[in-house]
Amino acid sequence: EFRLAVEEAVRPFRNDPDVAAVYTWGSTSSDTLNTTFISADRTQSLAILVMAHTATPGASSLEDIRSRLASDTLEIQIGGWPATAEAFLGLAGSDLARAEIISLPITLILLLVIFGSVIAAGLPIILALLSMIATLAALALLSRVMLVNIFSINAVTMLGLAVGIDYALIMVSRFREETTSTAISESIPRIVDTAGRAVLIAGSTVAIGLTGLLIFGVPAAISTGLAGAFVVLTCVALALTALPASFVLWGHRISRRNINFARYPRFLTLVPNQVQALRKRYPFPVVIVCGLLLMSLALPLRQLVVSSPTMTILPRTSEPRIVYDTIAESFPNATLSPISIIVEPQSGTMMSAPNLAAVRTLTTNLGDTPGVSSAESVWEFIPDSISVETFTTSLLIEPEMVRAAAPLLTSDAALINLTPDPGLDAAQRRDLVEDLRAAMPSLTESSLTVRIGGDAGLDLDLMNHVKQRAPLVVGFVIGLTWLALLVQFRSLFLPLKAILLNLISLSASFGALVWIFQEGHLSNVLAFEPLGYTVVLVPILMFCFLFGLSMDFEVLMLSRIREAWEETGDNSRAIDLGLHRSAGIVTSSALVMLVVFSAFGTSQLQLVKSLGVGLGLAVFIDATIIRMLLLPATMQLMGRWNWWLPFASERKSGHSERQPLVHEHRASSS
Repeated sequence: EFRLAVEEAVRPFRNDPDVAAVYTWGSTSSDTLNTTFISADRTQSLAILVMAHTATPGASSLEDIRSRLASDTLEIQIGGWPATAEAFLGLAGSDLARAEIISLPITLILLLVIFGSVIAAGLPIILALLSMIATLAALALLSRVMLVNIFSINAVTMLGLAVGIDYALIMVSRFREETTSTAISESIPRIVDTAGRAVLIAGSTVAIGLTGLLIFGVPAAISTGLAGAFVVLTCVALALTALPASFVLWGHRISRRNINFARYPRFLTLVPNQVQALRKRYPFPVVIVCGLLLMSLALPLRQLVVSSPTMTILPRTSEPRIVYDTIAESFPNATLSPISIIVEPQSGTMMSAPNLAAVRTLTTNLGDTPGVSSAESVWEFIPDSISVETFTTSLLIEPEMVRAAAPLLTSDAALINLTPDPGLDAAQRRDLVEDLRAAMPSLTESSLTVRIGGDAGLDLDLMNHVKQRAPLVVGFVIGLTWLALLVQFRSLFLPLKAILLNLISLSASFGALVWIFQEGHLSNVLAFEPLGYTVVLVPILMFCFLFGLSMDFEVLMLSRIREAWEETGDNSRAIDLGLHRSAGIVTSSALVMLVVFSAFGTSQLQLVKSLGVGLGLAVFIDATIIRMLLLPATMQLMGRWNWWLPFASERKSGHSERQPLVHEHRASSS
């Protein structure tokens, strides 16, 4: 009765041209397949639909499949990778809407508190929204020529909101500072030359980091990198063009001539005097203590385990995840992630007797391989009493036999699916694929060409690809970032120090991410299920996102310190002035970024959640430990070496009472 009910449910697909094959419990004479399709307690069974098209789920969409699957006596659920992709798309869309609903109102309130003006607070929001609209239009065009990852939309929104608001905040704040003592028409050129230059360099470093994703050559990374770089450069372009134009139009309603910029909201600008005094008095101990703290945060990196994402990235309540968990728990001989092996003949057709015999032998040998639970080929559907010669003859004279065998056998190739032992983890499955690839020449006696893929094969190849490309990406990003900072600061050591501090901050953020998500700490607080591994895309995206984003604060601070140095020629005084002038804007930017990234940290998809939390952690570390202590302490220790650039003439100072450079350096040192 159970079998008949299942057959009745799948009957609409038996003659569907979009469905290549339908496998159910009891529909074959193979004991191996029948035990695969029935659960251990014999209360559940699997029905496998093999679609005729591989690029998409087929002309019959998942919704169409659901509408045609009907039964009065059975509870039916759909799983597999097409259903997983559909669920992922749905969750990505709902996560995006939730993040926007959370972040935009809170950000607007923050900006209103910071500026006390609706127009000044609205400009950063408008700039961010305009940049996102332009980038989404560009993504729509890009999707016509290449595959665009759905995560690109989340990345565009996350970066567009954070970076767009940040850059507009820098420009508007500098405008309000300059117009306290200067006419609007006279202040705009200086704003573009100073704050605009900082925005250009900061945006360049972010774009450089994101274009590093292109070097990986992974389609998901390429589309995300292109989208991210486009939205950042759009934000920079709007900040350097539309914002100055808006200052001309509405500057009198944005500026605050009667309010000293130093009194910019006190809760944002007040840095504990004791901390600064401690940093100035004991710079070397401060560097040591901060370094040890960041190193302790980075320690969990030793336990980093990376792997390709599996269906466990979905919440347990989603239908594809329920199917996946049910198969893992109740179907010991089945898998939704087989190791797929394509076998091609060295000579003749795959349907010739010698080649079919070789496939039969290979299937038997693979089934006996340690780590393999079962091996399935076309021979699992052929009764044991049928000889190779009889099967070959049937294929020659019976076209229906050829059509029935097509999902696993054609004249060009044969397919063998291996079910790994359920107890193998991702790393052991990769090792199994590697061992199988090495053993194939001996197993086939070189009579067949064998290619091993499936999820485990993809995982292995992706991991090897990432390991090969990672040094190129890191070198590319660091090299171009150093050149951009060299142009901005006209110093040899400041860019190197900024990059070193950035790498330390990144390591601390990565370590905290491993401690939280891979090891499962704070899982109850953040409402996620620990995977036991880190999705391989997360470190890639984190590095390329964070390396540029973390530079934002340093570029802004160092730009103000550089300005103060040109005014005073005193290293210690320049540090104090630069920190004082940038404190409010850096803290404001950090708060805005924390709001945006924290909103994405509420996502149901752990990939998006981990990125949101990781980016938020990095911003917090940069805005506190790096900005308040480590950066100024290292600059204080370096003294005149901060500003050393070989073969460069000393730039003239704007300070009328500045003494010769050597005299100032000696005074500063003493």
